[in-house]
Amino acid sequence: MVSPSSALDAAATQTAHNCYLPSIYNNAQNLHIGITLQELMAIIGAICAILSWSVMVPLGLLHLRNWTNPGEQRHMVRIIFVIPLIATCNAFMLIFYGAAWYIHPLPDMVEAFGVASLFYLFVTYITPNESVREQYYDNLERRDRKGRSITGEQRQGSLRWFHNIWVLIFQILIGRLATLIASEILTATECPISDKLEHRRTIVNVIGTAVTVIALVAILRYYARLKEELRPRGAVHQLLAYKGLIFLALVPNTIIQALVSFTVIVPSTYISYLDWQIGIPALITCSLMFAFSPLFWGTFSASPYRSAAKQGQRRDSFGSGLLLVINLLDILKGVGLMFRLRSGANYDKLRHESMNLDSVTSDRLFNGTQSPLPQQQQQLGGYQGSLRNPQQYHHQYSRNHG
Repeated sequence: MVSPSSALDAAATQTAHNCYLPSIYNNAQNLHIGITLQELMAIIGAICAILSWSVMVPLGLLHLRNWTNPGEQRHMVRIIFVIPLIATCNAFMLIFYGAAWYIHPLPDMVEAFGVASLFYLFVTYITPNESVREQYYDNLERRDRKGRSITGEQRQGSLRWFHNIWVLIFQILIGRLATLIASEILTATECPISDKLEHRRTIVNVIGTAVTVIALVAILRYYARLKEELRPRGAVHQLLAYKGLIFLALVPNTIIQALVSFTVIVPSTYISYLDWQIGIPALITCSLMFAFSPLFWGTFSASPYRSAAKQGQRRDSFGSGLLLVINLLDILKGVGLMFRLRSGANYDKLRHESMNLDSVTSDRLFNGTQSPLPQQQQQLGGYQGSLRNPQQYHHQYSRNHG
């Protein structure tokens, strides 16, 4: 009797010559209930995806119906919908094994947008008034890697540190876009089972993991530096809920992929090679997305905004809020700023311009526009004097704006 691993080796040799996926890679008998394991997992995955939408859509609608703080809520709603989108992508992978490798990079891209939105949310917590954001960080106490204050001539505020964090986080969008394009090209041009494809996919996966880890470490550094200001907003729970869920899905899937690659686990009568490589990891992700989605009702709650709406603080309509959520211009501007900061050559000039309120505002750094001094003073809203004490500014703004 030929072992499953020997049969797979023979099929891989045949694939190298004919460049197609042999049927043996998805050859599994029906379970006792009359369907294959893939069909069973596809049903469960589809149910989990639908349930994820049923949990998260009402939460998103609550935010949109109580649209009192667009600066914060636009990012919350984006993060909320990341979960069902990831579940849906994995459900389609379960249903369509043949297209799974084309779908596989999409959840990573969705996750990258979620990371950028989470960072934007934290930044908005700290400086709700974007026009004074640069000045806030320039007056924020500078610290070394061990958290000790830097005094004397070396003290220049924390604006450079903030710019570095910005670059480290927004690079995930470029990195994930590059790995998505590379993955699609590899899937379309390489033989489905070949050592060359496996090697190149490994390189792409390592790069994708690296850019994600860099962004996560940057967010953790940002939170650690400003935890006193972020803690009252529940930022730590939001960080743990979002990234903890992604991490929980990543670990078992990575372990399974490694075991399959090293043939520690092999196909059996009822479990095919593609079930191990695609189906089971996708099912785990779908299940986790649904199982942990109720946590977002607490961490990204709409209750504070609902209370504000009852007090008459509503700003925009449901439709305006939805358009703001799907308008990714702020993300694109964040990426554009990253490229400008990454060059490093114009840092001193950008810093000087962002601090020179007599001639230019921080809008020039973000939007490329100028504002005269009287208009800028109106934008500051009376907080200009508080910029010398960032914590005082933050608490003063929070009291006046709820």
